[in-house]
Amino acid sequence: MDVGELPVSEETKALLRKIGIEKLYPPQSEAIRRGILEGRNMVLSTPTASGKTLVALMLVAERLLGVGGKAVYLVPLKALASEKFSEFKPLQSIKHKRGRQTRVVISTGDYDSPASELEPYDVIITTYEKMDSILRHRPKWIGSVKTLVFDEVHLLDEAKRGPTLEMLITWTKKLLPESQILAMSATIPNDKEIADWLGAELVSMVWRPVPLLEGVYIENSITFDGGKKVELEDVYGDSLMNLAAYSVEDNGQGLFFAPSRRSAVATARKLKPVSWLVLSNNEKERLKNLSKEVLDVVEETALSRELAECVKFGVAFHHAGLAHAHRLLIEDAYRRRMIKILVATPTLAAGVNLPSRLVCPISIYRYQLGIGSVEITTREYKQMAGRAGRPQYDDHGEAILIASDQEQFEYLMERYIRGDIEPIRSKMDESLYLSSAVLATAAVKFAKDMVEMQEVFKRTLLYLQRGEKHVFRNLLRKLRFLEEGGAIEINEGGVISVTNLGRRISELYVTPETAFELRKLLEERPRRFTSLSVLHMICLTQDMPMLSYSGRREGERIQYLLEVEKADELYHEDTGWLFEQTKTALALYMWINEESEDSILSTLNVEPGDLHTVVESAQWLLYASMELARIMGYNDLLKLIEITRARVKNGVKEELLDLVKLSGIGRIRARRLFRAGYRSVDDLAHASVEDLSNVPSIGTKLAISIKEQAGGLIKRRDLTKSDVLQTSVADFVGPDDKVAD
Repeated sequence: MDVGELPVSEETKALLRKIGIEKLYPPQSEAIRRGILEGRNMVLSTPTASGKTLVALMLVAERLLGVGGKAVYLVPLKALASEKFSEFKPLQSIKHKRGRQTRVVISTGDYDSPASELEPYDVIITTYEKMDSILRHRPKWIGSVKTLVFDEVHLLDEAKRGPTLEMLITWTKKLLPESQILAMSATIPNDKEIADWLGAELVSMVWRPVPLLEGVYIENSITFDGGKKVELEDVYGDSLMNLAAYSVEDNGQGLFFAPSRRSAVATARKLKPVSWLVLSNNEKERLKNLSKEVLDVVEETALSRELAECVKFGVAFHHAGLAHAHRLLIEDAYRRRMIKILVATPTLAAGVNLPSRLVCPISIYRYQLGIGSVEITTREYKQMAGRAGRPQYDDHGEAILIASDQEQFEYLMERYIRGDIEPIRSKMDESLYLSSAVLATAAVKFAKDMVEMQEVFKRTLLYLQRGEKHVFRNLLRKLRFLEEGGAIEINEGGVISVTNLGRRISELYVTPETAFELRKLLEERPRRFTSLSVLHMICLTQDMPMLSYSGRREGERIQYLLEVEKADELYHEDTGWLFEQTKTALALYMWINEESEDSILSTLNVEPGDLHTVVESAQWLLYASMELARIMGYNDLLKLIEITRARVKNGVKEELLDLVKLSGIGRIRARRLFRAGYRSVDDLAHASVEDLSNVPSIGTKLAISIKEQAGGLIKRRDLTKSDVLQTSVADFVGPDDKVAD
């Protein structure tokens, strides 16, 4: 179907042409034929790269021009939210029904917020968790939402995010019955069941813009499903290197999935010679510059040095342990075809869109925290395989599994390539989230009594799949738990009253289990309650992501800390020696005492990306701890917790907190200023621009900015100097501050 033939407004047609769309793909045309633009709810179950996002874009554009209101686009990950925000920005060129330009915003942080700042926007791109927290605050604008897009709905089957997504859909169906819902995924085998649950039309197609060939590689030969064979030249005497060489022939790219982070790094290192041989001199020079950028963009560590060395050769690794800035750099370089071979952990398959000519999971196993090595599911394989085939560059994509012998060859072919994807099953009853969902349902008055609570949970996928008896048994168990914990009260008539404690727990977006544990830990705190104690406290809760314990050396350091150095500041009488929790607390303690990321990596084997994750979670849990301490009357603890939170946010000792309040001043610059004699913002206000600019990594422009923020006077000659002396981004940003997040 050509754009000119579409039953849409001229504004939407102009928008499509502006982003380069002249003709729709078959799934897009089918969605229109089945009523997506006529107000019908829809499940779009089509392969990766089949154009699902464009359907959502057309829907949102037409709804804004027609019924008006707001549109909310929901994704599981912040990285995906950023990607979708870029794709939906063109909507700003059309006029909303109200007669003004459409406003698009991304919102992914601060879970304890009424989100009133989102009221002026028409299109909101956000994560499942952020939308969940928004609903708990019931902002006035929520009733104006007329369009809801749920992306990656196969994650209903995931224990971590599935229950959140399931309750979001359940609540919004009740709260916003007039809103139109579009649910999308590439891997929903029981798509009819999901469509029935949503009361939606189903568009299910296997069409792809680039055909996908799936096969198994054994003894330098690929056998594709259907019988076609390709013999590979044994150039390297190593099957993986030979397959990698095949992937980069004729300007191709290879995306390899490794079972663990360590394996991803080792595989990338191994494949350096393969990618190097296909690089032009110009590409080598560009990669050399990219390698330098890897070292400059964030604080240098052993991991960043390893990445920079790989990048020189046109190969890279990608996993959650990398700093956020590094992940963005690598993703961008891969999209621009600078990186020829990318080795990633399976988490990338569920994240950003990085198509490749050839995709290869080098193992059918992946590492799972607390369990060890487990086989990937057929759905996980299909998610990876869906990345094969670059629409602009390839006439087909290839997804290849590697077999070690004939028996495994047959197993891989039947289980993964020809096998059926596992159906989506609700994980609501397997998650701590259920108690949080029950509390939130009562707190925001989705249900005022037991009968209404049961009616809400009758709308869940869990009810559809497991039945009334199973759901109500779990529901009653959680209600008793919340009542015993003091979050709710239930009278003889079944009316549910939420206490002040329960309402605050729901708003803080921590699980009741974590809130009750924090209450207990605050009551039973160590004799010496310090910043380390506070960090250890939050690390003993279930909402805190744990750093895995992985070696004897770090174990000895933790043991010493527990038994000798800081024993009277830690929880251990009732909890025992919980190494993972204590390791996480120790990593945070090193961070707030200004240890470098490289030092934390070498001492505790904590990679920058993991450190960022625990720092982010710690800020949220410290805030929740402060609010709970306030409710419980522990006013004498508030200052300590607040200071600890500020130190965690900035990674500094208490003496630097005044300095890091200023924009452009991170932990490293603040320490340099402190050593130069500037101990407070007032000191900076009285310093000269010339003296400040002489402090390493400050530079004249930043010195002027510091003076302006501190309220000091700036001489005219300093303003003219700033344009001359500011020579590089590094002068202004420095090694400890990000250019952009």
